[in-house]
Amino acid sequence: MKFVVFACLMVLLVAQHHLPVQCKKMNIEELKGFSKPLTKSCKTKTGISEVILAQVAKREFADDPVLKCYFKCIAQMGKMMDKKGNLILENMLKQVELLIIEELSPRVKKVFTQCFEEMTVKEPCQLAFDFIMCIERTDQELNIIV
Repeated sequence: MKFVVFACLMVLLVAQHHLPVQCKKMNIEELKGFSKPLTKSCKTKTGISEVILAQVAKREFADDPVLKCYFKCIAQMGKMMDKKGNLILENMLKQVELLIIEELSPRVKKVFTQCFEEMTVKEPCQLAFDFIMCIERTDQELNIIV
């Protein structure tokens, strides 16, 4: 149950634009599978190495500019972040409502809101990275990107 919060956001935000309004709500395992196209596309766009992705899978997050921009790519594709690099909490919360099972939804919303409020960085790649690291620190089970 890794990177659920961040991926949930991305999954939820993408679904808002690409899926019918009524869709089956997902648990953590289902969200992991749903986020695969985002991660695959961002892997290609950023050229992130398999070595770095293997480290992320072990919950080791390098201070690497490519990794940070990979997370930005995922956030933007998931509509969690706009083209200017601003996180959009409203989109995140809306996606949680649409896609995440009721038992998990309040927990995800709480973490997203808390981490959103903690963000001070403006540079988009660093901001996406910091947001994911906040989720990781706050509720590790909610990270589904890994």
